[in-house]
Amino acid sequence: KGKHHDSVLKALPKIIEKFPEVKYRIIGDGILKKDLEDLAQSLGVINSVEFKGRVSDEELAKSYQEASVFVMPSEKEGFGIVFLEAWLRKVPVICGTEDASHEVVNDGRDGFAIHHNDIDLLADKILFLLSNSSIAAEMGNQGNIKVIENYLMANFVANLSSLLKGKF
Repeated sequence: KGKHHDSVLKALPKIIEKFPEVKYRIIGDGILKKDLEDLAQSLGVINSVEFKGRVSDEELAKSYQEASVFVMPSEKEGFGIVFLEAWLRKVPVICGTEDASHEVVNDGRDGFAIHHNDIDLLADKILFLLSNSSIAAEMGNQGNIKVIENYLMANFVANLSSLLKGKF
């Protein structure tokens, strides 16, 4: 429940009005899958949702590469490795504002941070990214630069070494 796939499902009807071919892919399994399927059915968006369950690393990488936007307005994400994974593939992201992920995402620069209960704003930001491919690409590029400069092991070690040298 903390990842708020339900919020994205609730935003889908508004998105489908403008992009009827849109697909929302949910990867992973859990106890909420049936509830999410029922919600998608009740909202009339079940045909626009792909419940993939557990996937291989190759299938996960393919899903990131096929994505136009990575959306997870969670409230319980400790850091948000999934956002780094999306940025590594130059995909713009939308995160929540109730967990640590919004500290990694620069709202408006490499993605958007939106409260999971603001369904209209969530739909609007998804629509904005789907409608403005050059801005979405630039946001994905900015995220990619952030990952390369700050989170890849070689740069992480160099940054840590520099910090430690300054402390001692």
